[in-house]
Amino acid sequence: MILPLVGECLYFVTLLIAAIWFDSLPFEFGGYLETIVPAMFGGQACLLMSVFTYMSISTPEKDRVLRFGIFAIVSQLHEFVFVVFRSPPNFLGYTISFATGALFQVAAIIYVVMFIKEPKPYEKASELPDQDDLKASEMESPKIEQRRNVLREFFEPTLVVELVKLPFKRRANNERLILLLLMLCYILTSGPEAGEAEYMDMYRHKKPVWNKNFDYRAYIVLKRSLAIFGTFFGTVILSKMLKFSDSMLGIWSAIFTVVSRLLYAFVADSPTYYAAGVLDLFSLFRYIPIKTIASTVIEGEAKLFSLLGILEPIEAQVFSAIYKKVYALTSKSFPGAVFLLSELLYLPNVLIFIACYFLLRRHNTKTPQTSEQSEQQS
Repeated sequence: MILPLVGECLYFVTLLIAAIWFDSLPFEFGGYLETIVPAMFGGQACLLMSVFTYMSISTPEKDRVLRFGIFAIVSQLHEFVFVVFRSPPNFLGYTISFATGALFQVAAIIYVVMFIKEPKPYEKASELPDQDDLKASEMESPKIEQRRNVLREFFEPTLVVELVKLPFKRRANNERLILLLLMLCYILTSGPEAGEAEYMDMYRHKKPVWNKNFDYRAYIVLKRSLAIFGTFFGTVILSKMLKFSDSMLGIWSAIFTVVSRLLYAFVADSPTYYAAGVLDLFSLFRYIPIKTIASTVIEGEAKLFSLLGILEPIEAQVFSAIYKKVYALTSKSFPGAVFLLSELLYLPNVLIFIACYFLLRRHNTKTPQTSEQSEQQS
């Protein structure tokens, strides 16, 4: 968690140097280093991976949706503030803005070092040691723990092999099938979002019917507000108060996403475009059921979010190339084809969550039986 924050701090320091000495430094100084420096330390993907891993290990299963949702809302608030009050450099200046960003990163590093401790996995009742094990451990001589070699662990090739094998390990109660379905769902969720992101503005200019009277900034403010509200509604109302299962939350968000893409594809005026944005209110929340179900199925596997974090940039490159080709072929005849493509890619997510709903019901009924059998055998 610390390394990505160090990278972000150096990123702001680089931009601060470029802003102070912009007359003498070449343009490439800031252009290259603002991309290279954060990437060397893992970037935002590594930070999100470590945060979700920490929360999944240290949080009981029943509270994960709520905590994941709170984190998603907090991480989105800064973008909402920037959209509403314009970009900070417009009224603070570049130097003060970049210096403030660096100070925030330093404060985050200090907070992680001082207050966030190494997480202890949340132990289930069946995983607690019995009295015989405790007596045997007391009779044995204490083991001397070997000191960790951070560099050796960082460059250990077997960790990569274990990461690749993670989804394909044999697991009881259809857990491997559930995990593979969730990974497919994650790919079909983040991939289309990355692919269609750069064509939203192009698509807006392709629709002269509502170009004249359409306030794009007001639409972005509305969409950010709805994303925060949708996450709050899903985590607090549906999950915490109405006790919806994680699979039902996934079905709910996937259906809204599918309908919104259909409206985006055939939009003809401003009200339809706003309606599509309203139906896309679960744009932040749709990732949360995937992560909570996966962390529940393979409890204690910290490598899960590492795998998802590695998949995300790969998906972005692959799907961006696909969407670029589709938009180039259909931009003149039917520019909404990219959203129909998203429709086709999002639609299987509904079926995946329905399948997970029934698989998890069987999983939850079989898990207590297997734990009781293991206790009887011991």
